[in-house]
Amino acid sequence: MIRVTAPGRAGIIGNPTDGYGGTMIACSIKNRAEVIIEE
Repeated sequence: MIRVTAPGRAGIIGNPTDGYGGTMIACSIKNRAEVIIEE
């Protein structure tokens, strides 16, 4: 079994310009995303 988690992110300013090399302000939030892979 593989289990991974990542924090949620809130883009305050500039999202989605970060995908094009732009500047942005973001912060992580308390909520997390979780993925579990089982065979």
